[in-house]
Amino acid sequence: NIYNFSNLAAADNGILISSGNTDWTITGNSFYQTATRTTTTAATDAAISITSTSGGNFVITNNYIGGGAANAGGTAWTIAGSVANRFRGISLSAGAVTSSIQGNTIANFNFTSNSSATTAGGGWVGIYLTGGNANIGTTTGNTIGSGSGTGSISITMVTNSGGISTGIYCDATSTVSSISNNTIGSMSQTSTAIAGGITGIVASNGTSLTISGNTIGSTSTANSISAAAYTGTTAQILTGINNSSTATISITNNTIANLANNYTPTTANTSSILRGIVSSAGLNTITGNTIRNLSTPAQATGTTSAAGVIGISFTSTVAGTTLSQNVIHTLTNTHASAATLVTGLYYSGATTGTNTIAKNFIHSLSISSTSATATMTGMYVAAGVANYQNNMIRLGVDASGSSLTNAIVIVGIDKQASANNNFYHNSIYIGGSSVSSAAVNTLAFRRVSTGTDNVLNNIF
Repeated sequence: NIYNFSNLAAADNGILISSGNTDWTITGNSFYQTATRTTTTAATDAAISITSTSGGNFVITNNYIGGGAANAGGTAWTIAGSVANRFRGISLSAGAVTSSIQGNTIANFNFTSNSSATTAGGGWVGIYLTGGNANIGTTTGNTIGSGSGTGSISITMVTNSGGISTGIYCDATSTVSSISNNTIGSMSQTSTAIAGGITGIVASNGTSLTISGNTIGSTSTANSISAAAYTGTTAQILTGINNSSTATISITNNTIANLANNYTPTTANTSSILRGIVSSAGLNTITGNTIRNLSTPAQATGTTSAAGVIGISFTSTVAGTTLSQNVIHTLTNTHASAATLVTGLYYSGATTGTNTIAKNFIHSLSISSTSATATMTGMYVAAGVANYQNNMIRLGVDASGSSLTNAIVIVGIDKQASANNNFYHNSIYIGGSSVSSAAVNTLAFRRVSTGTDNVLNNIF
């Protein structure tokens, strides 16, 4: 047991391994604090910190980080204060020989800070890879928070808005790493006075990355990852997976479920505030993911890539994209009157090469607004060339099978791109009954720009 290590005026670490070290094994430890620690000076603390860029083959397994007793038990590990303090459960900066982070549990935290950091893990991060190659969860998944329940990790920002805390964060230059089979859930941003966001997994650097088989949120608990009912103008953002790296990246077979952004701005906000998967760079393969039960009551009126709720938002312009066999459903905005937008899949990709968007299933999107310009879209084709084939989209009916009776704009596939695209063998159903009367349209397929498109053998 490694506990009650604390320096309130500077950084502290349970284990610190610095330059000149290699091939350490850290296994079976419990890191915890038995009393509240109120920091007085901004610093970055960690339970396990390795900064040895000449070393490698570090093995970090089966440790518990959090709580007030062994095995992350007892009362929460509580960090208080009104300075820009930051916390990292496991922080690794190593060399080229691959390290391994497996089977660790980071849970039972109550963290307060005024940090507005959005990079290097943000204010609070479970696992931070900032140098070297690593396998994170590939043989035994790590747990950050919990796959059930709520509030295992409670984060409160007290002064500065806009910070993003994360489950796993990778900004290691040129890394070849895998982040797989991890569970990130039961995380809450609790401040109603300050905007604070949460992202499950962030990749902002790398050469070759695999993000696969992770559960972000919970398959069983509603509101597993949540942000409180903040009312200000700074956007409060929740995201499952966010990739901005130029890596060749595979994002496959992840489940992102039960994320709730309770943001309630008093004036309309035009940012995208709730997203399942975001990828803005790199050569992407995004397949087999399930994104479901994302909800917000926000007055979020952004359009195109800034739609308030988006299942998958893709804006990388590197040719060779594959977006296939993803299931996106039960994305919801419950604001009563704003011109809200909910989009299943947003695509603005490469203008060359072979890009394939295929066999995706998008259904049960929901908007509660009575605004005649509120818009629900299955797929929004903003830019780039691609083959859209064998996708299935069902709109106008919610997850329970009930009709959406408010009169809103509904579009199955919205082709805004001026480039040439192919649409083959897609099935689009727009249903519902007893819908309120209004001068709005529902369209299975809409094409509003130039380009020579092939639209063949679809069912509308």
